Amino acid sequence: MALDNFENLKQELINLSGSNDIDSILNDAISITEKRMFGNSVEQLLIRPAETRSQATVSTAERFLALPPYFLEMRKLSWVLDGDNPELTYRPPTLLQERSTVGRPAYYTVTSQIEFERIPENAEIIEVQFFAKIVPLDGTNNTNDVLTNHPDIYVNGCRWYIEQYFTELENAAYFEQEFYKSIRGANDSYNKGRHGPTPARRTSRCIP
Repeated sequence: MALDNFENLKQELINLSGSNDIDSILNDAISITEKRMFGNSVEQLLIRPAETRSQATVSTAERFLALPPYFLEMRKLSWVLDGDNPELTYRPPTLLQERSTVGRPAYYTVTSQIEFERIPENAEIIEVQFFAKIVPLDGTNNTNDVLTNHPDIYVNGCRWYIEQYFTELENAAYFEQEFYKSIRGANDSYNKGRHGPTPARRTSRCIP
């Protein structure tokens, strides 16, 4: 069966378990798996389709900007200006020094929102390049990039949840490791794609 949509994924999980008894917990299994993809301390999923960008107009009344939907991790923040896109410099929250004067911010930090060191003087456009969480699967959103390109992440993550649910701890431990291995493989594939081919090494030889 092709793991190309929400319902096929659930049917495949039923087939792998050999029981229809898990049908009532499959939505929870998928939802928890999606949270674990990004909210764990072992290996977060950071693949190319999750790398995105959005633009917003800053406020001249406050030094805060809402994070874009499904925000996970910042890559770059820059102004969108005619002929130039200067990048802002990140500062940890404890090191961002707030200034009382208005002007174009040069520094920012990320908490539950984007915070600048000063209130912008003009309502200019800023571009946020970031890693985003995937749009969760459900009856309306039938597929996403992770299910299309890395269905093993969903399968292993859901089976980890299912085995935990039925207190099959040895099996759960196995699928936990497979889940992280699947994420690591997806991340490695993404990272390789970010770089060009390795330059050929040339050696000089003496010709008799």
